[in-house]
Parts: sequence; structure tokens; C-alpha cells
Amino acid sequence: MLERVVIAGRPNVGKSALFNRITSTRRALVSDVSGTTIDYIETQVDWEGKRFILADTGGWEPSPPDIVHKKMRDIADRLAATAAAVIFVVDAKTGITPDDEAFAARLRRLGRKVLLTVNKADTSERADTASEFWRLGLGEPIPVSAATGRNIDGLLDAAAEFLAPCEISESSARVPKVIILGRPNAGKSTLLNRLAGMERSVTDPRPGTTRESVDIALDIDGRRIIFTDTPGIARKRKFSGVLDYLSFVSMNKFVEKSDVAVLLADALEGITKADEALAGLVAESHKACVVVFNKWDAADNREDLFKRLTSEFESKYTFLAYARFTSISAVTGMRVPNLIAEILAAYEAYNCVIDKRAVEDIIKEAIRKRPALREGEKLSYKGIESVTASPPTVVISVNNPATANFSYRRYLANRIREVYPLKGAPLRIVLKRAVHKQSKK
Repeated sequence: MLERVVIAGRPNVGKSALFNRITSTRRALVSDVSGTTIDYIETQVDWEGKRFILADTGGWEPSPPDIVHKKMRDIADRLAATAAAVIFVVDAKTGITPDDEAFAARLRRLGRKVLLTVNKADTSERADTASEFWRLGLGEPIPVSAATGRNIDGLLDAAAEFLAPCEISESSARVPKVIILGRPNAGKSTLLNRLAGMERSVTDPRPGTTRESVDIALDIDGRRIIFTDTPGIARKRKFSGVLDYLSFVSMNKFVEKSDVAVLLADALEGITKADEALAGLVAESHKACVVVFNKWDAADNREDLFKRLTSEFESKYTFLAYARFTSISAVTGMRVPNLIAEILAAYEAYNCVIDKRAVEDIIKEAIRKRPALREGEKLSYKGIESVTASPPTVVISVNNPATANFSYRRYLANRIREVYPLKGAPLRIVLKRAVHKQSKK
């Protein structure tokens, strides 16, 4: 198991900016609003022959103003208590604050290895002021600038000294990447916590508690799966502020990187416009999908309700009719093992390798039985150019792709689905105009 290095400190000292600088990403949301980071996020870092997990946490406050901030503090405390090292971030601009002193005392009690990191030391003059942080009793301050990259290498060198050597090798086995989507308060973070068996994400009765895409790798029945929790988006492209917009952008990026999307809907409220927007996002990204009706423990007439919700979804969103369907209660754990089975089935379908010769026979027969016709021109089959997986994609060479509309392409896809077990995965049918090669004279 890789050792974890935790970035921690009071709100708005630049922890997420430092995380982004070290990882060369924009995974952590950054703004001037205190408390932007609510969940913690982590990623793998390689530095000078050392491999470790770097975690970014929410702001630590000795007297949190509400239950959400208390959970943020508790998560930061728990991670710091088990970390190989803590990057304690303070602010060169503001100097030492009472909250800095309180967290320093907490770290001294834990007895963890601490890298006292003085952020926003953008200039030599400001870096010189870092010496005042010796008063915190945590060793030599390390002046850095997350904004400019100043002395980040020095910080990583210091962190590497606390870590055991690790052989860096890549596993040949692919790990399913599963993203959990849903409107606010659908139970996404509760589901992730249920899967993880611990409070990995902050949950709260209020919509919008999760602002960042949060992921965790879990070993379930001997199979490793990476789950990503996402912020709830009430309605597509309608945002209450800059943080909602940044969350939406982050979510889109994670959908693109995923294999399977779990679309979590509230069984008691039924299908909503927000569910439609998310369903469209999954279909546009060509991802495998499992539609999950949550809060099943509180539902009445469950068999009839499941049939009604499934039928309603398939009729409204024909573009996602390939999805698998199941029901769970994230709170009680009801039917969650069945959800794992559905996810893995969708993942296998997503990576299904279709035999080129077999699909050629299927397509030729389908076009012969029901040829597409547009403005007097009939679709003429020329051959199969390629067949690929992840998602399953069949590229067909024809005389004129415009003769086949969306319904006809779905007809061709359904003929293939009759032979191959692709439930849960999209099947892309791409028609390309045949290129006539001129014979050499």
C-alpha cells in the first residue's frame, strides 16, 4: 500500500492551489471563497523514485460553524493521524493566526512528521518573513508559491525524505473507472460512503454539499474499482455561482475519463429534468451506464414501481435505452451488492470485442432485409472498415451515409445486440462514404 502525504491547514491558505501545482492538474477547485474544498481528493505522485498518494483536504477550523465544516475538520484530523507526512500550509501574507496555532498544537499531539509550508511566498522579501513561523514549533518553515511554482521541488524533496523507497511499476490489468452522477441530494456521497465502508465523502441533508469530483479506489470481492463522486447539478448550464460552474466543468472531464456512469435517481421523486440532462451527458460521451433508483427502502409496491420507472426512462430517453437498471438503498445498503454486479456487467459489455467477420454477416443481412432509402437513393453496403471496443464501435463503408438516419443506425445496432451481450454499453454505428480507388494504368 502506498504511503499518503496530506495537505492540511486552515481555510483559504492555498492548499488546493498547491495540490494542483504539485500534480500539474486543476482537479481541486480554487477560488477566493473560504471553504471551497469540502471533500478530500487524492492522486498518485511520483517523485525521485518515490511513489505516494497526495491528498488535499478541506479547511481545518478549531470551532467549525456548522455540521459540514465539522465533518471537514474530522476528515482532515483522521487523514493527518494516519499520514506518512503532513504538509501543513500557512499563509506568508497574513502571518501566524490563532487557527494556525491550534492546528500546530493538534499536529504536535499526533506526533506526525510535518512539513511546515509557507505558501504565497512569491518574492524574496516575502520568503524572508517565513522565519516567523518557527514559533509554531514544527521545524524549519519551507517558503513556496503555489501560484508561481517557487520552491515546489524543494518541498517535494523534503517530503520524499519521509517516505520509504518504492519500486515504480505499472499493472497490466485495467481498472474500471465508475462515475456516480445524479441531481443534488440524490444520495451520491451516501452511496460512495456505503461502498467505501467509511465516511470518505462529506454528506449532508442539504443539496450541493459535494462541490468537487471525488474519487476513491476500492477492492470489492477481489476486484479493484475506482469510483468518482460528483457534485449535483440541478439543471444543465444553470449555475448559482462560479463554484457551481467549476464543479460542472470538473464533472464533464471526469465523465470523459470514466468507463461506466452510475446515474442515481430518486425513486420517490421519479425522473426529473436534471436526470434528463445527465442522461444526455452520458449518451454524448458514449459511456456504459447503470441507472439506479435510490431510496428503495422507503418505496411502496416496489415491483410495480420498478417497472414503471424503467419504462418511463426508456421511453423518455431512447438515446440511453441501452442502460442497465437496478434499485438500491444507499442508506441501508439494500441491494448494493447487486449494483456492483450490474456495474461489472456494463463494464464487460463496454470492453466487448466484436468479431469483424460475424458483424459483417449481420450488417449485410440487415441491410438486405431492410435497405435504407432517401430521396430515391438506396443505401449500399461496401464493407466493414473497423471494429473496436471501449465503447464497441463498428465503422461501416457505404455509398452515401446520409441515406441512413438515426433510427436506421439504431436498427443496425439492434441487429448486432441480438447476437452480442452488450446490455449496459453503447454501440456506435459509424457510416463512412466508401472511397473508390482508381486503378493504375
